[in-house]
Amino acid sequence: MVFIHNPKTRKVIRRFTRITFFYAVIMLMALKLSAQTYYFDYYGVKEGLSQSKVYGIVQDNKGYVWLSTESGISKFDGVNFINFTSENGLAEGGIKTMLKDTKGNIWLGHKTGSITFYNGESFIIHPITEVLNVEITSLLISNDSILWISTLGDGLIRLDNPYEFDPEKVKYEQFKGRRLGDRVFYGTIALGGSIFFITEAGIKKYNAGENSFENFSLAGLTTYWQITAMHEDKTGDLWFGTFNGGLYKYDNETGEFTIYDARDGLADNWISKISEDKAGNIWVGTWGGGITKFTKEGFKTFNASNGLLDLKIWSILEDVEGNILIGTNEHGLAIFKGEKFITFDKGDGLSDQNVWAILQDKGGKY
Repeated sequence: MVFIHNPKTRKVIRRFTRITFFYAVIMLMALKLSAQTYYFDYYGVKEGLSQSKVYGIVQDNKGYVWLSTESGISKFDGVNFINFTSENGLAEGGIKTMLKDTKGNIWLGHKTGSITFYNGESFIIHPITEVLNVEITSLLISNDSILWISTLGDGLIRLDNPYEFDPEKVKYEQFKGRRLGDRVFYGTIALGGSIFFITEAGIKKYNAGENSFENFSLAGLTTYWQITAMHEDKTGDLWFGTFNGGLYKYDNETGEFTIYDARDGLADNWISKISEDKAGNIWVGTWGGGITKFTKEGFKTFNASNGLLDLKIWSILEDVEGNILIGTNEHGLAIFKGEKFITFDKGDGLSDQNVWAILQDKGGKY
C-alpha cells in the first residue's frame, strides 16, 4: 500500500484524474459510435401481411400505407393489416407496381397484365386489361393526365382517357417493336415534365410533338451495362442504376459523371431502386447488398451487419412522418426508424454497470 503525503503530489494526481476522466468520456463516445447500428422494424406474414415479398409501397391521402405483394394488396395502419385479393374485386395475379394519382386514387399493375383501379371505396378492373396479357412493370400519369403503362413484352400503352371505364370509349395507343421495343422495364417523369422509359434497347425519351420516342444518351453514361433505374433529384442531377455495373451520377452543372460500385462501398452493383427523401438524400436499393444512402456529407450502406436483414430490395418510400419504408424480397416491410447505439453491460461480460474510465492500450484496444 502506498500513502501519499506530499500536497504537490495530490494536486498532480487530482489533475491527472480530471484529465483521465475527460478523455474517458471522449473514448466512451467514440466506442459507442464505432459500434453503431440502426433501427429497422419488420412486418411480415406473422404480423398479418399477406405475403413476405413486397413489390411496391404507396401512402394514401389518409396516411394508410398500401403494400403490393404476390398475393394481392395489403392496407397497413401502422399496427394492423387488411388484405385484399381477387375476392374483393382485384384482378387476378400478384401486383408488381402501384401508383397514386393526383386525385388520391391508386392504380395497380398486375403480373398477369391486368390493371386494377381503387377509388377509395372499391376496386375496379380497368377495361384496358383486355389489351394486355404480360407483366406490368411501371405506371405513370403525365401532366396532361395520360396514363402510361409499361410492360415486359407488350411494349408501352398510352391511355389517353384513364378515368373512362366504358370499353367502347377507351382511347389508347400501343408502342412496341421498332417504335420503342417490347420490353420496357421502367418509366419516370423528370422535373420539367419530360418522360423517359428504360427499355431493352436503352433509355428512350418521349417526343410529344411527333408522338414518338428518341434515344437518350449522355457522354460518359455506360452503354455496356443495362440501365435498370433512373432518377432526377431536386438539384437536377441524374442518377442511373445498372445491372451489375454500379451507380452513375450525372452532375447537371459540370456535365460529368461520378461512378460508384461495390469497391467504393456501394451496397451492390445491381441497382433495383433509386428514391429521394424530403431532405434530398438519395436512397439506392440493390439486389443482394442492401441499401446505400447518399447525403451531402457522403454515403453509408445498410446491410446485415448494421440492422438490415433482407439484402434484396424492391421498393423504397419516405412516409409523412419521415420514416423510410422498404419493400423487401423475403422479410416483408422494413421501416427505418433512425440511429441507435449498441450498449454493453453485465450480460455481455462487463464486470459492473458503472463505467468510470476507459483506457486505450498500445495495440489500439479499449
